[in-house]
Amino acid sequence: MTVGTRHSLVLKKLSRLAAAIERTGCHLALQAPIRIPPGHEPEPDASIVRGKPEDYSDRHPEPKDVVSVIEVSESSLVRDQTTKLRVYAEAGIKQ
Repeated sequence: MTVGTRHSLVLKKLSRLAAAIERTGCHLALQAPIRIPPGHEPEPDASIVRGKPEDYSDRHPEPKDVVSVIEVSESSLVRDQTTKLRVYAEAGIKQ
């Protein structure tokens, strides 16, 4: 799926928040996988993850590591509000 210009703009604006997020002891991950057992590895548009990126050099963050996920919905609103929301909620991740 092609990323639209508005979607891209929102991700760029989100990246501006990285320094503020780091001051909370977390980091901003853009379009990076989250491991949700038993076999899901969604790649949300953004997620706020506890610790530093280096803490995950040998594994993907899991639900206990994720403070929040962010889905930018330019053309995928229905899927984001149904399928993805259910997967995140069942794993205990806030959206």
